[in-house]
Amino acid sequence: METQIVHRLIRKVTKRLNLKLLVAGAIFLYSCNGKTVDQSDLGTLTETPEFISGPIHLEFEKIIENRRDIFLSEFVSKIDYIKLETNPAYLIGDKYVQVSLTDSLIIINEHGKPVGLFSKSGEFIREIGHIGKGPGEYDFDTHFRLDEENRQLYVWNAMRRSIMVFDFMGQFLNEFKPECKPNGFGYTGNNVFVTTQFNIRYADSILPKFIVFNEKGETINRAYAYSKDPARLGGGIAIMLPSYYEAPGGVVINTYENDTLFKAFPNGDLLPAITWDAGRLRVPYDILLEFERYMREKERYITGIEGLESETYWLFSYHYQGKFNMALFNKNDESFTVVLNPDDELKGVINDIDGGPSFWPRYNGTGGKIFVDILYPTQLKRWNDEGRFNRDDVLFPEKQAKFREIAKNIDLDDNPVLMIVHLK
Repeated sequence: METQIVHRLIRKVTKRLNLKLLVAGAIFLYSCNGKTVDQSDLGTLTETPEFISGPIHLEFEKIIENRRDIFLSEFVSKIDYIKLETNPAYLIGDKYVQVSLTDSLIIINEHGKPVGLFSKSGEFIREIGHIGKGPGEYDFDTHFRLDEENRQLYVWNAMRRSIMVFDFMGQFLNEFKPECKPNGFGYTGNNVFVTTQFNIRYADSILPKFIVFNEKGETINRAYAYSKDPARLGGGIAIMLPSYYEAPGGVVINTYENDTLFKAFPNGDLLPAITWDAGRLRVPYDILLEFERYMREKERYITGIEGLESETYWLFSYHYQGKFNMALFNKNDESFTVVLNPDDELKGVINDIDGGPSFWPRYNGTGGKIFVDILYPTQLKRWNDEGRFNRDDVLFPEKQAKFREIAKNIDLDDNPVLMIVHLK
């Protein structure tokens, strides 16, 4: 992605340093309850600080040639399809939506509309809140997080930089503002939230990058990064906004700014989960200062690394040699495999389960176990006409027949079909 411009604050990833060394070196300093950091704790910082390794460390230069065909059944246990009711009260069309699931509800946010509730079989139920500037109303540019345990939705009000709380009946409960200025947020459970901040320049060069806060907006944990060149920080850098993915036991944070992927936990902890070293495939110069060169040469390097977690796998995507690449990391045997098959439109993964569309996890998910893809009517019609769903080597032919019936009969003016994917 052109917007995933990496301003690497941390220059080098080390191999297998432990958390105690991190604290002792004060590369990342944790401060609870909003307390300021005593600079005497920083120790001696000379060259660009090195970074600890998380539980998993990847040497991309050595492993990206481990390519083979990947079949959906390798990392997916089950697929369901739900056709959303085409109700005039909530028409979606071909627009992108955010989707989360409960045991009995489908929760959707279509940009420009309030959050909508559908039944698990696809019938429209109600809207949650309203678009506007009054009490209990929020900006059209929003997203939400699901708290199934308390049967609540946390809706981001971008206009007010606040988080609004609704119950599943659509009743507005309360609103709170984090003490920081968040760029969106993730919800870990246990009334604990996480956000990130852009590079904000401080005189002491200590940058609070990650903020953990509670349901009152109070900061309960911070992670700091040190920069030896503060003059080059906080210059209004235009990068892709951080993304927050629900994962087993917490929230995975992708910032696209360094060589580390973090995870926030319900107890307020914020720790590295994945680190990597791209070796000779890492951009060797400052992108911001040499942007034109970067645009000419970016295909030589790995950029835009992103990771999502399921119970069994880490699923990575990145850009290299002008292509969108996908890779599986198996937690059990620690194998790393890059998807070989070249069908970019259908995500390069062979759907051997029911012969329907392929799938690769993205933003829409619940707990790192269930992810959702949105299949639009125009898409399904075209793929069906092209014979994309005519595979004869599927594991479940009866499910293939049901899906092909959906694709054949969908109308171009219908609401989308949801592809509900259960990851291993």
